[in-house]
Amino acid sequence: MPRLVVLALVSASLSLPALGAGRSEAAADPVHDVVVGVVSDPAAETWPAFDPAIERFALRTGSASPQVTVTATSSDVDARILVNGREATNGEPLVLTDLASGDEVNVQVVDDAGTSNQSWIVLPPGFPRLTASGPHPDLAPGAVALTLASFLGGNYSAVVDEWGVPVRAVAETLNDLKQSAADPTHYSTGIPAAGGGWRIAELDEQFRETRSHQLASAPADTTDFHDSVLLADGGALLMGYWPVTRDGTVLTDAVIELQDAAGEATWSWNSKDHVDPAEGLVDRSAADYAHINSLQLLPGGDVLASFRNLSQIMRIAGSDGAGHDAGDVLWRFGGVRNDFTFLDDPYGGPCAQHAATLLPDGHLMVFDNGARRDESGPIAPQTADMCPTPGDPSGPRVARPQSRVSEYELDTTTTPPTARLVWSHVPQGRYAPFAGNAQPLPGGNVMVGWSQSEVPQGQQAPVATEVTRSGDEIWSLSAGSFFSYRAFKLDAPDATDPRIAVTSPVDGQEVAQGAELPVEASCVDTGGSNLATCAPDAPPSTDEPGEHELVVRATDRAGNQATTTVTYVVTPGAPGTPSPTTEPTTSPTASPTATPTATPEPTPGPAGTAKADLVVRGPSGRWTGRDTYRARRQTVTVRSRAGSRAVVRFRVRNAGDAAGRVLLSARAERGVPGRWYVGGRDVTARVRNGTFRTPRLQPGSAARLRLVLRWPPSARVRPGLVRLAASAGDSRDVVRVRVRPRG
Repeated sequence: MPRLVVLALVSASLSLPALGAGRSEAAADPVHDVVVGVVSDPAAETWPAFDPAIERFALRTGSASPQVTVTATSSDVDARILVNGREATNGEPLVLTDLASGDEVNVQVVDDAGTSNQSWIVLPPGFPRLTASGPHPDLAPGAVALTLASFLGGNYSAVVDEWGVPVRAVAETLNDLKQSAADPTHYSTGIPAAGGGWRIAELDEQFRETRSHQLASAPADTTDFHDSVLLADGGALLMGYWPVTRDGTVLTDAVIELQDAAGEATWSWNSKDHVDPAEGLVDRSAADYAHINSLQLLPGGDVLASFRNLSQIMRIAGSDGAGHDAGDVLWRFGGVRNDFTFLDDPYGGPCAQHAATLLPDGHLMVFDNGARRDESGPIAPQTADMCPTPGDPSGPRVARPQSRVSEYELDTTTTPPTARLVWSHVPQGRYAPFAGNAQPLPGGNVMVGWSQSEVPQGQQAPVATEVTRSGDEIWSLSAGSFFSYRAFKLDAPDATDPRIAVTSPVDGQEVAQGAELPVEASCVDTGGSNLATCAPDAPPSTDEPGEHELVVRATDRAGNQATTTVTYVVTPGAPGTPSPTTEPTTSPTASPTATPTATPEPTPGPAGTAKADLVVRGPSGRWTGRDTYRARRQTVTVRSRAGSRAVVRFRVRNAGDAAGRVLLSARAERGVPGRWYVGGRDVTARVRNGTFRTPRLQPGSAARLRLVLRWPPSARVRPGLVRLAASAGDSRDVVRVRVRPRG
């Protein structure tokens, strides 16, 4: 069995002290050692503690673009070591400098013991240190979605595994990140809106926004993030906080709205028509008398809504029925106007709850915060002794700084209806004064989000736990000073393709016939499944003169795949003699002190001229424009829609009788959102400025360029034109790309 070691270094020197060191017990040969560190970063750390059975680790740094050092060693002298798909030398450090937050440093060691495949996930700077209890045989499947924030600063969205290692970690302000009720392969979340308030965004399988919703029956900037439901027909159930002035008093009404697929309100509800503000939290936050915080659309169209400052849950009629109209409150659970008799409940109902769910069997599950008046702290102005007195809901409010998850069996056929407490989870001394949720899971477990909770001295406050029906917390996650508005367990399969960078050969490079052509490529995965392969489809051949393509392919262990194609030109010449026009390249594993060999000046060729001939190919068409020099005859059309991507390819050939370089320049009309690439290099600025030149092209040789057109989901595709001009000597050729919206 292999033996692995993971260290987070504060220096490139392996002799300096390490952070989070861990070493397994001795095992059979061959032995692997892997050291992952961050150069000159005293804040660097990894988690969890290293174990050969764990495949993914978090790498926390203080930099947005850290220099990561990887040293992998095997006692098998014939071992093959790959770092992000790149060959590494056994026992020698490899420095990675082009990493960004969310990238994975993948290390594979292949020797007689088999293949190890492990990744370290680069986290955004400031991301909190997460501590998780790890796997348990009774855990429900899935990952946990969090929206992490701190009163000291910093906001992040994350989806983490059982070790607290993110499969996604982004510095952004989101709330209520969860699986979409409309499409289980998609997600939804609240995002701050540019005009104020929030908008409820639909996210695709790669967490890219495809659409957003705001209230239509109330001002858009009153839309709130606390909860929402996306519907299969394209509509949504939304909530809002609407500040108004009535009789000289500022009040915040709670709004609920059902929308159709076009964003039009088909049903709306306002607390002002159903609630006396005196029932709410009036001594510390008088305006926000209701504070709506959860929604559920029930079969048949009724709406279940939770109101924290009323300590009440309401069932609201979604349509007219026997004895009631749409919008009428069918029953009130808790609060001053409580309709239920509570049985077997020592607390006599909910207090300042933040989530309510009617289960398929008719039971009601509540994340019941409790409440207490606090004189200091960030949420002190919103606190009070606000819990109804057990058995006397209209009596004086009392403190109850104890949070719990409670489940009630409801019987609405009796007068009055009854609510019997049939299950609860009450960790003694744990109190979450704001936010939180309870999510029933398949199999019976419950995922509980505890927000920022207080716990008895000596305990670690959790952000989230998974609890069984027997009351055992079989999983726990803490985040230091950070809290999460809610915590949801969800499916988060890897739907993201790896990225490929090819540094040798460069696109358009010339190489002498028969000469060796080294391939230097690396791949980065960001989707959470670990990189599987990163290699050319076939070794490059230099046996035959002419233009050739090298295809590099990357796959991850979820089956996602990416390819990058690089074109190189084999020129007649003595084997092993470098082409005078080939630019030197530096190996990624070369010493940083190595001095590149100067490229000799090209030998003047015979008299003659170079001539530029451009051809263009659309996303699904043929090459257009060979030996043609009128732009109107060299035009392709691209039809696209918002949120889509299109690639247009160009080839510039030297149609003259002498070697030369070709100057390329592009102009886009109407703000067409395009980026220009040669291989994996972004050359947009040079192409737009008209300063990009191809390598020196022999007569008949060609270089390639591609244009990637990508529209954001919220953009509108407008007609536009892109022109690319090529010039060499006195010759000039122009091709065009016509952009049209797709129907």
